[in-house]
Amino acid sequence: MGQSAGAADICLLMASPMATGLFHGAIMESGDCQGVLSKDIRSSIRYNLISGTSESAGEQLANDLGIADGPEVLQRLRSIPPEEILKAWRQDRQVWFDAIVDGWMLLEKPGRIFGEGRKAQLPVLVRSNANEASVFGHNDVKTVDQYKEYLSRDSGKYADQEFQIRPAATDADASAQCLQLEDDSFAYGAYSMAHAMTRAGEEA
Repeated sequence: MGQSAGAADICLLMASPMATGLFHGAIMESGDCQGVLSKDIRSSIRYNLISGTSESAGEQLANDLGIADGPEVLQRLRSIPPEEILKAWRQDRQVWFDAIVDGWMLLEKPGRIFGEGRKAQLPVLVRSNANEASVFGHNDVKTVDQYKEYLSRDSGKYADQEFQIRPAATDADASAQCLQLEDDSFAYGAYSMAHAMTRAGEEA
């Protein structure tokens, strides 16, 4: 059972062959993994607010921790206490770690795994909270231009279509529409997850 990021984690467990048979049901609240893109370990993606690769993020973290590239870099990274990694992250918020398609834990995009019915076969309870995005406590988008830039990072060449769904005529509208769009994404995740389970002939 998980909520928001926790729900995405449950979804990822359903998509990972390493978790097969370890649980018999799933409850996901305001979060999923099959309705979004995950960062690849080496291939750059320009959608879903992703920039760079997971490998480049790891290299940046190593630099932030003062670890030079070399044959023992992985061994040295693995020896660092979690508190030091969190401290380095707080000082460089451009380094962001999330679930990645690494060919081991997650073999390919969760959307493809779910779309082809290759995820864990189990019953699912899925829901979405109202006003979920409001819990983030802030919204950096204050103008129409900032809103359009956000959409460009979110959906690339489809940003104009996204803007048509949640248009902002003035700067005063931009923040509210951006927040509503984030709320929509949570609701869509629950909706698409329910449909994915239904297509697979399972309970949702």
